[in-house]
Amino acid sequence: MLRIFRLFIILASTLSLLFSNVIAPEWFGADSDGCRFDYLEYPEQAVTDLSLTNLSDKDIKSRADTGSESADIKGYGDVSGVMASPYYSAVINGIDAPVYAATAFSGIKKKGMIGSFSEIYIDKNETADIYLELTSDNYKIKNAVCLPESLGVKPYCKKGTMYAHITGLGIYTFLFNFSQQDYSFTLFVRENKDDDEQIAEYVSQYGEENVMVFDSGLHNLDYINIVNKDGFVIYLRRGAYLCAQHKYEINKYEDFEKETEVGAAQCNSLGITKYPFINFYNSRNVKLCGNGVIDLNRLDWHERRGVVFSNCEDVELSGVKVVNPPAWTVITYQCSDVNINNTDILGYRINSDAFAICNSQNVEVDNCFARSGDDLFDVKTLGGNQVSENIVFTNCIAWNGKARCFGICGEIENDIRNVVFKDCAVIWRDGTWNKDRIASLAIIDEIPGGKIENVTFENIEIYRDEGRAICCMIYEENIKNTHIENVAFKNIKYTSKLKSKVYAGDKTNSVSISISEVRANGVKIKRMSSAAFVRDKYASLTVIK
Repeated sequence: MLRIFRLFIILASTLSLLFSNVIAPEWFGADSDGCRFDYLEYPEQAVTDLSLTNLSDKDIKSRADTGSESADIKGYGDVSGVMASPYYSAVINGIDAPVYAATAFSGIKKKGMIGSFSEIYIDKNETADIYLELTSDNYKIKNAVCLPESLGVKPYCKKGTMYAHITGLGIYTFLFNFSQQDYSFTLFVRENKDDDEQIAEYVSQYGEENVMVFDSGLHNLDYINIVNKDGFVIYLRRGAYLCAQHKYEINKYEDFEKETEVGAAQCNSLGITKYPFINFYNSRNVKLCGNGVIDLNRLDWHERRGVVFSNCEDVELSGVKVVNPPAWTVITYQCSDVNINNTDILGYRINSDAFAICNSQNVEVDNCFARSGDDLFDVKTLGGNQVSENIVFTNCIAWNGKARCFGICGEIENDIRNVVFKDCAVIWRDGTWNKDRIASLAIIDEIPGGKIENVTFENIEIYRDEGRAICCMIYEENIKNTHIENVAFKNIKYTSKLKSKVYAGDKTNSVSISISEVRANGVKIKRMSSAAFVRDKYASLTVIK
């Protein structure tokens, strides 16, 4: 069955790509300069160029392979988390633009990969009109697909070069040669912001002593700790490169709690005993913003969390890239009024959860990208007595080789309610180590204690899931008197290997979901049947026509 499924997908992708690339689109070869833009450029001393080292792309990828002795656990000081792409060069509107790369992982192959990317910025009053030419010296491009498909970009390939015309802000991921994950390229197109104007505005608002600015260049740091502040900004200018310094040796999974740092436990409410790389605690009106990168590549597993906000109010995280996190990357815990936007996470290590919204209220996460080694866009409740509620994820892109993409998963010790995932997409999800605990769209209750209600997944496309696209269930058999209610899946399109699943597990539990305008493997679900969903007798599933 698996072999037939893969053959079907390959055939469908092949036909689509062949027919879409037979005739060049009208713009191909057009005499147009396109719009004006700026591009992201990191300092040379911060970025590794593999051609100048004794390492090959195969060496870098092998570090993330399943079964590698150091996979997940060890950080690396011999290379940066961001590399010059070993595969591609890009010309955008006639201008050479830098192409970078970071290590990624494929669950289906259990192998490390390298994903390439560029980022450009367009002024607010400028109409997006972008002509991209992507070429490779060592990888022959034969055909391409641009994801999410809803963006409507139809790339054209000729003589080893890919051409694409882009007309809007967004995150555009290209897969090549019949949708292989191995040599992906992502173009981030975002609104331009003037660093000097932004900083001047923050200085005027908060005072110079409350605005910490990192200029373009390499900055080696242990950590940053912001505590008991009423108005504080950390601003990373475009090209600022913050690199975490390796301090604690962790050689096996049992070692991560061996070392503690004096005062760390008193500077967060999560019980963390080592400082996160950037830590905000017991503060209000705080921001981490700009267009810089946070590189955690040198850190061993769980040596530090990435960016943590705990017991904070009025929080903003914007414009930052976090690379190769060794543990949970962005955490909000017991926070309220949070805005996270234009933030990207690129990693592969286990437990490198991307956006963990925990015990927080009134949270917006918009226009973010995550390709990492655990849950990506996730809501939890971890101890304490605060619920998670009024949380919205919009325009976010997920790519996952190890766990879940969007959902409410794992630690649910208090109530979670009023959560929306809307206008989002999954590039690929191919973690296959468990058929029920992981899925693209997931509500998985593994710990008793909290009720989940009023959750909506709407306008979401899943290009490919090697397991279940949707899974809504109470996972542990010993959980009783637990309820997941009023969960809606609206206008969802997916391709998956396995049927979706709804499961309550015990007569004292309840799981209630509805679906409308859901298409599974090209077929609209019009009634409840075993063709697309499986469920147990304690779960309720309603198809709304």
